[in-house]
Amino acid sequence: MTVLAHSTEVGSSYSFIQVVGKNLGWVDNRALTVADYTAQVLSPKYSIDSKPWGERGFRTLGSSRDHLYQEVHILGKNSDGSYLLLANNEKILGWADHKAISSPYGTFATIHYRGYSMDTPF
Repeated sequence: MTVLAHSTEVGSSYSFIQVVGKNLGWVDNRALTVADYTAQVLSPKYSIDSKPWGERGFRTLGSSRDHLYQEVHILGKNSDGSYLLLANNEKILGWADHKAISSPYGTFATIHYRGYSMDTPF
């Protein structure tokens, strides 16, 4: 996911989003939780869906089994981080449970609050 532009209106902030070269449009920044890394599909037992599993209107598009041990690009994650948006070879695959995917650095996290310091061990 690439943020191409920002706009700040009275009380709101928006970003223009592009995914794998396709312009998606403007989104309120409060909706963004961006992930951008390469990982590997490690579990065959999860669906790949049009929206995070269980959300209204989601459709199953495939299975993690179809991409087992392949590298995928993680483009984003849902608000609680339980579902990841996957792409492979410049094609968006869909949303999969985070338990199906490795992280090259172990656990990943998103900083949500300001005012905290990042310190080295004492």
